[in-house]
Amino acid sequence: MSRIVWQQLAASERERIESAHEVQIFAPDGFGVITDVQGMDQSTAGTNSGAMVGGAIGSAAYIDRAFSGGHSYSAGANLAVGLLGAVLGSALDKAPETKFQFRYTIKQGDGEIQYFDEIKASGFRHSPGVCVLVPALTLVSQQLCQQTPETLRAKYLADGS
Repeated sequence: MSRIVWQQLAASERERIESAHEVQIFAPDGFGVITDVQGMDQSTAGTNSGAMVGGAIGSAAYIDRAFSGGHSYSAGANLAVGLLGAVLGSALDKAPETKFQFRYTIKQGDGEIQYFDEIKASGFRHSPGVCVLVPALTLVSQQLCQQTPETLRAKYLADGS
């Protein structure tokens, strides 16, 4: 429950609700409604230049050794050395990284507007209009962002509990 709304209830009403329900109070700046969201794809491509350079160096070294040292040349051995160089060179390669940044504009429970950034691997984001806890941007019941003293009374006190 919103602390602001909770404090607007009479003490006797709060006591009745607490005696029948577990009450969790949220500070007004700890939740809000998403009013806007902007996203940016910050993914990076992987590299394979390390493997390419390693293969080329391995193959060139084998060819130089074969022809300058009086050794016989073997296409199969050249291929094997080139592959070994590529495997060793691949240690320098960088894997692709999927990363999205979202900037959320959130109207908090106290009426203040704040920006919150989220970076994650998925391109899916929260929709405008949903209620979230901040700064974690965790979905929470819409009732938290829409409650009033009247909605609390109707939900928790109307049936006589």
